[in-house]
Amino acid sequence: MATNPKHRPQSIRIKMALIEKGLVQREAAAKLGMVVSSFNMKLRGERPFTDEEKQELAKILEKPVGHLFPDEEKQDLNSCPDVEEGMNAPLPDFLTIKEQITQ
Repeated sequence: MATNPKHRPQSIRIKMALIEKGLVQREAAAKLGMVVSSFNMKLRGERPFTDEEKQELAKILEKPVGHLFPDEEKQDLNSCPDVEEGMNAPLPDFLTIKEQITQ
């Protein structure tokens, strides 16, 4: 399976965080309870990280999940029904609102 280019930012951020913590991929994989080949496949975007793995990796690397997986926050926000409804709602008529406030 080919590398998923959407996962490149997360891969770079995770690798940088590993370096900051002085860990190698083998050690991170072991702490997550997986073999290094699985960890590498997840880094390359060939397999997704589970939510639990994301949380645990963030804990190990002492970084927020949103820092390690920047696209995840955008996807979660965009899939939120309230946000979708708000994006499609008409803009309020500010003159009408002003009239209501001043009455």
